Amino acid sequence: VRFTGSTGRFETLIDVADQPRGMRYQLAIRDRSGELQAISHARGADSFPASVRRDLPPPAELRAAKGLTCLTSRWTSDELRELGLQHGTVNIVLSGLVRLQPAPGFDPTEIRGRVVYVHRDRIAALDHGVRVLTRAEAVVAGILLIPTRASGKSPLMHPEADVAGTYAMPDLTTAAAVELYVATLDVLADRYCRMDGRFGRIDHWIVHNEVDYGWQWTNMGQQPMELFMDHYARSLRLVDASMRSVNPHARVFISLTHRWNVPDDQPWRTYAPRAMLRWLIRASKVEGDFPWGIAYHPYPQSLWNADTWNDTHLTQDDDTPLITMANLEVLDRFARSDAARMASGQVRPVILSEQGFHAAEDDEAALEIQSAALLYAWQQLRKCPSILAFDYHRVSDHRDEGGLRLGLRGLPNRENPRGRPKPAWDIFRAIGTPAEAEQRSRYESFWRVEERASAGAL
Repeated sequence: VRFTGSTGRFETLIDVADQPRGMRYQLAIRDRSGELQAISHARGADSFPASVRRDLPPPAELRAAKGLTCLTSRWTSDELRELGLQHGTVNIVLSGLVRLQPAPGFDPTEIRGRVVYVHRDRIAALDHGVRVLTRAEAVVAGILLIPTRASGKSPLMHPEADVAGTYAMPDLTTAAAVELYVATLDVLADRYCRMDGRFGRIDHWIVHNEVDYGWQWTNMGQQPMELFMDHYARSLRLVDASMRSVNPHARVFISLTHRWNVPDDQPWRTYAPRAMLRWLIRASKVEGDFPWGIAYHPYPQSLWNADTWNDTHLTQDDDTPLITMANLEVLDRFARSDAARMASGQVRPVILSEQGFHAAEDDEAALEIQSAALLYAWQQLRKCPSILAFDYHRVSDHRDEGGLRLGLRGLPNRENPRGRPKPAWDIFRAIGTPAEAEQRSRYESFWRVEERASAGAL
């Protein structure tokens, strides 16, 4: 501890390598009765020891990069490279991936001086997806998920999580649960931040899914937003600590829907993304900043209507209820605002990590609108310098998305295991190439009419 002059101010450095991961620190004094009284906010670790850090080169610089979600093993790295892919996501189911004790099917792995046990088949499948994207020279984002309906209740699942949700918040209420969560994160950091890139590389870590719609996508039971966010911020910091202590270029992201400023329609179950981001910004200022970013999902106001330029439940200012592709600049302005920037003054990174346009294979009009919507999306993206990438959801239609047909290709079948290409598939291929201009001249009339009308030209 170093005292400064006669002001009573002091500085102290704490080696977090010797402390439990995720520990927060707080100043306190003893009152006359001997009780401790807090005199500061809790503070998270600002930096990490160099003992495990690897001298990885930075990932490729991105700006409105072309990305995809839900890529399957049917795609090769060469095919993705030819598609012009620069970014992509992989789902990482944490439940049952790592154990602290031996079990059949789990291989021993030494991580940071201790032995843990990794599910052999699960990690091999994950390796394949990460390697394919990495070899395609794409920057990879891993989405960390804890399903609620896995066989038997996962020890990683928050004890108050309701099985009404698809995924759960991690349990950070006991030392044993935190130990398992941290061990799982450390396995991922060690494996996907290697100097030799043997298993592929992940630089972006999306922490859980659509947390503003927590009841469905990151369930922690019914909670006031402040309690939900305090727990979520701890999870975010734990992921940051595991990943950035190994890979200095790693970044964590909060995952949010398009419901920017929608009042709670399910009190203590859903929250407005703007309010959550403001909470996280305040917490970062008083508890120590770290380089988190935003993973936003700007679907059209109705997921069934791809003509997002016709969205009406929005404005062009910060009070807008929704942020869709039609008012994406609201999100960009927020990210670049002085209040939202990191302590260093840098703009927090933004990725659009999930968003697609519905079009059934047998609906010719809808297929045309889907194609136009893709081109419109990249027009809007290029106006927003904070946005690194757009991951289109998804490559092929899926039978279990409530009837939505968001794919660039149709439903996979025996004749077409990848699904029959929709017109949007060729549009996606053209984006970022000389062929984009020709496609744009064909489709821009879909949204230009509305733009001229709103400007009073018609």
